[in-house]
Amino acid sequence: MKASKSFVLLLASAIVLASLASCSDGVVPSTDSSSSQESSDGVVPSTDSSSSQESSANAETHVSNQYTIVFDYNDGSGKSETKTVFSGMLLKNCAPELDSLDMDFVGWSTSPTGTSMFDGTIHENLTLYAIWAPVDEASIKTYASAVPGTIEDTRVIIDGTKQSLSFYNDTIRIAPSVKQITLKGNANSAYRVSINVLNRTTDLIINLESFQFEAVGTHAINAFNDSNQGSDYTLTVNVAGKNLIRNTSANGAACIKAINLVINGSGTLEIFGSDGTTGENGASVGHDNDGNPGSAGSNGSDAVQAASVRIDDATVKVTAGNGGNGGNGSNGSNSQGWNPFDPSDGKFHRGGAGASGGNGGNAIVAPTVELNNCMLTAVAGNGGNGGKGGNGAGTNVTTAGSAGDGGRGGNGGNVFIGGVNLIKNDCTISPTAGKGGTGGSGGSDKTLNNGGSAGSHGSGGSVNG
Repeated sequence: MKASKSFVLLLASAIVLASLASCSDGVVPSTDSSSSQESSDGVVPSTDSSSSQESSANAETHVSNQYTIVFDYNDGSGKSETKTVFSGMLLKNCAPELDSLDMDFVGWSTSPTGTSMFDGTIHENLTLYAIWAPVDEASIKTYASAVPGTIEDTRVIIDGTKQSLSFYNDTIRIAPSVKQITLKGNANSAYRVSINVLNRTTDLIINLESFQFEAVGTHAINAFNDSNQGSDYTLTVNVAGKNLIRNTSANGAACIKAINLVINGSGTLEIFGSDGTTGENGASVGHDNDGNPGSAGSNGSDAVQAASVRIDDATVKVTAGNGGNGGNGSNGSNSQGWNPFDPSDGKFHRGGAGASGGNGGNAIVAPTVELNNCMLTAVAGNGGNGGKGGNGAGTNVTTAGSAGDGGRGGNGGNVFIGGVNLIKNDCTISPTAGKGGTGGSGGSDKTLNNGGSAGSHGSGGSVNG
């Protein structure tokens, strides 16, 4: 389930895992007899004389010498891929993506047991079986805590134990060479880390094992940043045990930002966006001044933003952030030495307006959401309440300053948004749309003649916005 590049660019401005790492469709043999250059799909023309003759043959010969190759993953999943190639082509650097820290891909065989390894040259229809071997444990590097700088090992385990104080307030930067990392935690501890994926064009796997963390940066997981624009890779998050990811940045940024996001496994994962901040109250004023308005509450953050989201098997709870409340307006002030019973004595000033509440965040922002054999609880954020208007100054019926109006309540967030195409296969969904915030009350002018108007209530969100 890949995103279109146009949407990826759109996602950058607004905000089917590639199984065979080097094999793509549309293989055409080179007609250059000296060519040994690898094509984009990992299949290259053979350099022997017979294949050179075949490569220079006419189109009819090519059609007659097309063969079908079935790549069987041979891992118990039942997965396979089929490709059409020409006679004499060589299979090179064509491998399934790693999906386990425990096994390494050895090569392709014409038998499921690996008794006859394939030599790479294609002259007939074939079924090729992936052969796997237990990984050499020495090839997996284990860190006791987050490491400074960038992780560049191809496979990494980071064991964040309760005693690993250096695992607090760190950013894990994942280099393009890394295929997967595993984060192991203590179920009773929450760490403060952020994961930043750099210059990624190939798929990445993050394994979470009883790992709970809060973000130290803008996002908890940022797999779609400036260095990844134009990419179309998949981030897969495998979960075992109880896991939690919480965004703490109150700037409206999503907790997880990715291009194509897959969540699967037998464990649970909770994802929280951050609440918006409450707006500041209007500053108090001295004599002979109108009251100051409050400042608006900020928006709650979305929990997940991606071009596509797929959840397989796992139990997932996604909660967006609530909007912040609007700040109250400050009271107006009388002129110094005023006489409340003399209309001509002094000036009377109005109260400041209350500010609007922030909008609630959305649970999942993605044009395509696929749910397979899973349980999903998705809760959108509530809008913040509007601020109260400040009181007007004075008690004289004819000259009292008018009161400030109350602020508008923020709108509630949506559960799904982005023109979503929702694909549901044996999945239980419990959606809750966000509620609109309450409008702030208007201030009083002490006379009830010039009281402020109450702010309007925010609109509630929807399940599919």
